[in-house]
Amino acid sequence: MLNLFAAKKKPDSSKLRAKLPATHAFVTFVVRGTGLEGRLCFEGASLKTFRTTKIAGMTPGQSGVFTYSNQFGKFMFTARLVSLSEDQAIFNLPDEIKTVASAPVPDRRAEARIDTTVNAEWRFKPVGKIVGSWTKVVISDLSRTSANMTAEREFKSQDIIEVRMILEAASPVTIDAAIVRSEKAGTKFKVGLAFRHVDEESSHLITRFVNKRMTELRARGL
Repeated sequence: MLNLFAAKKKPDSSKLRAKLPATHAFVTFVVRGTGLEGRLCFEGASLKTFRTTKIAGMTPGQSGVFTYSNQFGKFMFTARLVSLSEDQAIFNLPDEIKTVASAPVPDRRAEARIDTTVNAEWRFKPVGKIVGSWTKVVISDLSRTSANMTAEREFKSQDIIEVRMILEAASPVTIDAAIVRSEKAGTKFKVGLAFRHVDEESSHLITRFVNKRMTELRARGL
């Protein structure tokens, strides 16, 4: 009989944190019954809370449903919004994380991308003392791990280049990228890029830029 009235065992917070989205991963956020939904960037967890970017319409006290996919499957949990700062939302750790699908969920667009253009420059990765000059290009379909580049020349698959972009900082972000594909498009070439060895600071800057631009486009109804 005592078991019927015993307090429910609290979840193991360390196991919960291990199942949370990876830092800088994008998750879908929905507040049911309000129409509020969007993509958030997961920015890390502490012992009792976790942090994300925010979207317009969030209010402390709201409980939102998070869904996300990774190499282990698709997951869902509900968490309560504790507070908001200028660029972050703080949530309580969820009581549980439900597995929606245990098998990996194929999603070529798992990383959020922005349908906009960014002025940039490229050059071949320096080898020894051989350093090429920078050439102007346009970057589009930008995500934390990849992008498209419109260039004046063709590239070979697996060529390694450097891409330099100015996003929202005074200093440019320089990233190594591998050529995935290079296709002629009119008088120019459409080049697919896969970023390599992106440091944490650059990854965070790209993530915040993408998330902010997506929020701006949604606000304009685009």
